[in-house]
Amino acid sequence: PNYNFRTSTFEGDLVNRGVEDLDNYPYAEDGRTLKDRIDELIDEYLGLYYGHFDVNQDFEVQAFLREIDEQLPGKGFPASVNSLEDLKAFLADVMFIVTARHAAMNTRTVWQYGQYPFVPLTLVQPVPQQPPNFQSLDELLPFLPSLADTAGSNFLTATLSIPFTIGELLKETFAFPVLTQRSQCAAATFASNLGQLSRSIKARGRGSYKILDPEAVPCNSYI
Repeated sequence: PNYNFRTSTFEGDLVNRGVEDLDNYPYAEDGRTLKDRIDELIDEYLGLYYGHFDVNQDFEVQAFLREIDEQLPGKGFPASVNSLEDLKAFLADVMFIVTARHAAMNTRTVWQYGQYPFVPLTLVQPVPQQPPNFQSLDELLPFLPSLADTAGSNFLTATLSIPFTIGELLKETFAFPVLTQRSQCAAATFASNLGQLSRSIKARGRGSYKILDPEAVPCNSYI
């Protein structure tokens, strides 16, 4: 109920949390690089199809945005775009949210939900009204699901956690012969830029922050 698109964008999120100028913050550093690469892809790709065409005359895009605003009023989504730059910014923000931001927040699913004592939604007994003071494991076990249910849930979360990365998305989406050579070149440039970012993140060494390594960032619009 408290979701807001503007504070979910990369810069909007940093500002909302007051960390936009924080030093030694790998999420912000890697995120800015990745967001720049996304901006470049969106800019080049839309430029191929719009050219001098006025985005205000694109009734399908305007109707799409209007419907979002009508269905989700007050959530920070633009009700329209008045320029190509506005459209590019919106699409780049969406692409970042469903890839990098989602990866940073949710791609630890299998590790988090595989630890059943830390996932209250899987308890099979009502949560105590008062903080429990368990003295032994035997007092905790009645709250946990059976071995079979635990194994089934772990299998499900592991399966859903297999990432379909943004690099793989590009290979599939831009492989259609109907697309122009220039659009395929735009995708190839983007993939090359992602590779450079991935190598720089890996070069930090073992134990460093790797959540936004493009090789591990899923494209969750495919989920």
